[in-house]
Amino acid sequence: MRRNHTFVLLFTLIITQTGCRKYLDFKGEDLQPRLVLNGMVEADSLPIVQLSTSRGVIDPAPTRDVTNGSVTLFNGSGTVAGALQHVGDGRYQGTAPVPAGSLLTVRAEAPGLGSVEASDRVPAAAPSFQWDTVTVVNSDPDGGFGNDALEFIITLTDPASENDHYLIEAIIGERYSVLQGFDPNTGELLSDTILLEDPVWQTVAFYSADQVLLNEDPGGPGTPSAFFARAVFSDDLFNGNVRQLRLRTEYMFRPATIILRIAAVSEAAYRYYSTRARYAFAEGDPFAEPVQVYTNVSGGLGIWGTPHARRIEVDLW
Repeated sequence: MRRNHTFVLLFTLIITQTGCRKYLDFKGEDLQPRLVLNGMVEADSLPIVQLSTSRGVIDPAPTRDVTNGSVTLFNGSGTVAGALQHVGDGRYQGTAPVPAGSLLTVRAEAPGLGSVEASDRVPAAAPSFQWDTVTVVNSDPDGGFGNDALEFIITLTDPASENDHYLIEAIIGERYSVLQGFDPNTGELLSDTILLEDPVWQTVAFYSADQVLLNEDPGGPGTPSAFFARAVFSDDLFNGNVRQLRLRTEYMFRPATIILRIAAVSEAAYRYYSTRARYAFAEGDPFAEPVQVYTNVSGGLGIWGTPHARRIEVDLW
């Protein structure tokens, strides 16, 4: 009887181990590389566009920067507003700032990749807001240490119009370094702060429980709070009204400078950032709905968007 049980167990294990793998032949044709254009052109700044190539699903070759292309900018009337020159690593830069409120069309082409085109209108004005900050201490859930956190209270005044879109992101930079040592005569601890020649800047996530931001969160509006690497949102819940947002940045080193960037963005930029966040949230989840990242580039891939931003800069000591 025991031998029979052993045989059944081994047979079950063999079936289980061999039955969980299945190999399928891919019979479709992989797409040829396409020209990819990416540019978030901010109002009153020089336009910069990145050109690269796409890569197919079964193509093992990496994407590459396109350094031999040509990029031209056109205004709303269709006349040439300027040519962008290659400045390295597939980046093309213009010589004249982009005016607020203007309709801009970018056209790019490269040998063997054809041409692409995209249009977008720069928001006429940056967001109107007031702000304040408060420093709080969060308890570490692992027990022991509190972490300094800076909370921003943003009072945003939305114009009485339809379809306004916004973006908020935080950037922290180590602009100063503190050198410490002991006085050999007194044993006293001495400190000296020096300005770094090459500051290190990086984006920093922020936390919010505001329903306007949670309504756009990839995790769903039912979540009580969320962390955002970048928040994009529309004015659907407060069109034409004043809205107060509370954002908390955490795990900050000192001394440093934190910059909160608040921008009015075009619908194209809003849709791109929204779908990109949902794509990142769904990546690796076999049960998630497929997400197609938005593109407004005709003939290729990528995004041509136009923010108009204001910045809050706070030094942390």
